Amino acid sequence: NDYKTSNIIAALHWGLENGGTGTFDIATAGAYCIEDTKIEVAVEDTGSFVAADFEFVRDDYGSSIFIRLETPAGEDDPTIIVEDSWGNSISSGCFNEIKSFDGLPLSCWNNFHLEITGSPESDIDNYYVKFITDDADVADNVIGAGHWEESVGWGEELRLDRETMPHVLVRIDDDNYWFGPLDDGGDDDDNDDRNKWEEKKAGDSTTNPFPSFVGNRISDLVFFKSRLGFVSGENLILSETDDPFEFFRTSVTQVLPSDRIDIQSSLNNITYLNHVVPFADQLLVFSERAQFIVSYGNQGLTPQTASLSLLSSYDSSPTVKPKALDNSVIFARNKGAASDVMELYPTGSTNKSFEARNLTAHIPSYIKGDVIDIRTSSLAQCILVRTDETVDEDDYDTGPKLYVYKFFDTDKGRVQSSWSKYLFNHYVKNILFFDFIGPDCRIVNELTVANTSADGTGTSKYVLDTIRFDNTDDITYSLDSVVDNSVCLFTGTVGAHTLGYDSAEDWTIIKLPYEISTNDDYSPVIVNDSGVTGTILAAPINSDDGRELVKVSGDWKTDAAFNYGASFLSEYEFSKQYLKKGNLQGEPVPVIDGRTTIRFVECYFSNSQLMKLEASFPDLNRDSTVKTFTGTTVGGAILGDQTEETGTLRLFVGARNDAPTIRLFSDTHQTATITGASFSINYNNPMLQR
Repeated sequence: NDYKTSNIIAALHWGLENGGTGTFDIATAGAYCIEDTKIEVAVEDTGSFVAADFEFVRDDYGSSIFIRLETPAGEDDPTIIVEDSWGNSISSGCFNEIKSFDGLPLSCWNNFHLEITGSPESDIDNYYVKFITDDADVADNVIGAGHWEESVGWGEELRLDRETMPHVLVRIDDDNYWFGPLDDGGDDDDNDDRNKWEEKKAGDSTTNPFPSFVGNRISDLVFFKSRLGFVSGENLILSETDDPFEFFRTSVTQVLPSDRIDIQSSLNNITYLNHVVPFADQLLVFSERAQFIVSYGNQGLTPQTASLSLLSSYDSSPTVKPKALDNSVIFARNKGAASDVMELYPTGSTNKSFEARNLTAHIPSYIKGDVIDIRTSSLAQCILVRTDETVDEDDYDTGPKLYVYKFFDTDKGRVQSSWSKYLFNHYVKNILFFDFIGPDCRIVNELTVANTSADGTGTSKYVLDTIRFDNTDDITYSLDSVVDNSVCLFTGTVGAHTLGYDSAEDWTIIKLPYEISTNDDYSPVIVNDSGVTGTILAAPINSDDGRELVKVSGDWKTDAAFNYGASFLSEYEFSKQYLKKGNLQGEPVPVIDGRTTIRFVECYFSNSQLMKLEASFPDLNRDSTVKTFTGTTVGGAILGDQTEETGTLRLFVGARNDAPTIRLFSDTHQTATITGASFSINYNNPMLQR
């Protein structure tokens, strides 16, 4: 019995707790005895601590004894030395740390922490464990059977600050949203209790540091392969798989494939990452002067396999997020007074082979200012670009605008493309936001509204507009800043004006949902659902009562449906026309020798109501010529109705190819749908005749 570890522990317990010295047997040790033994015990106090300062508890589940200091004496912790006559190989003791996990007891104080130090030459293999009793109701400092779990070091910062982390927009119902820090929705005001970002559960600042975005600016975010990702500084950080709020390793004893990923660019120079774009099954990362792809091989996206590989070295805007479009990525590069729009696309040779083409190479100064936003639509085959171009609210021609790139692709490549600009009405102060939902572009406009208050200050209201760029609707009229009858008022009074239909005067006064400024360029139009226009008597009524009242001839209160808005100028200017021939490389180049004369131009249209084709000659002493199509055929029009026709509009030009400015335009609300154009050209080269 003297060799049983349970008896040895019982003897140590008796000696330590009672200061016992002598033979440990039933006669002397009484209730401490497990079995009758002849173990010799000798106890003596040394140093500044005495046995009476400690609590000693024997392990009923194994061969351990637990020692707890009841009343700390001074700042120094006690030193516990465990020795045996077998070279200290059959017994061990620990206080804050132990070299190996092997041999830890199967019972201990609940929530007792230990550091497993591993190799003394390195801090990387250190980790921490805590004991969890099987009885969940056991309090701390109560010993019970249980198991050891990996844990965090003592004194560690555990949490991300939800106030400085990205916030969330939560839909409450159809009309209400909530925006704020990410939390669990609890009622406790304490930040720690409500924080939904996962806290550190293992390791310390060396083995499980905070993600690299802590203390740095987060410039973009992405969701890719069930991971939430942030771009910050020189790093791309991706959360744990299937847990977007976990940015710590769940274990430091091994690297799990699902652990967070925190990788840096492979370039030698400092490279700050700005944007990240999911593209097909890949992830592209943009810096100001380079593009990277996240490589991870056939093993999947894991901390062991992920890396940032250099893809290309094009300049790109650090503030404008690139957008994926079909099989390419659209990005901007600012160059001072104007900007370029680039298209990055795979060449197909390898999954890391990409090239970029300049979509604005032929119009290098067309897009004025620096690009501040890009939106794309595959359905509308369209790219919208917004810049920081200065807006003059009093000048129609320099109001807010969107630059529009329309294209048509087939299996043989891009067969048509063009740039244009969408100019907003003069009373639109600012474009706050725009994006595509399917083929529809939704735009939130800020309107400058006149205020009749004594101080003369202006106010702003916000309007959601919808624009289509795919030409798939049966459009019967084109109006800007459209207001339909469902949001207008027809009853009540505003100042001296009575809303609704006045049968004696045969007019209707309508209140719009917002005021509209007057301007010479503004042409108000009211159209019913049949395309019949009404006569505007006053739009808007300019009085001290406001400018949201419109007076229309006739009874419009009982009309089933109508829209009120502004007509706008829609125009297309043709580029200069040249004959082309192939150069030595087979590329088409313009023929500039000899004389090229444009005889006439033809435009083809469908379901159109009105358009004008004009040739002007700014550098010649010659009047402009205009051909107008009205959409009206003899005997085919109904009074008050808008007719449509499909056909051809031809205009004689008779001038050198680089002299005229040829444009199509419509300045009414009537629609014009262009399907194509052709030029008849004469070419003469006297040198060839000789």
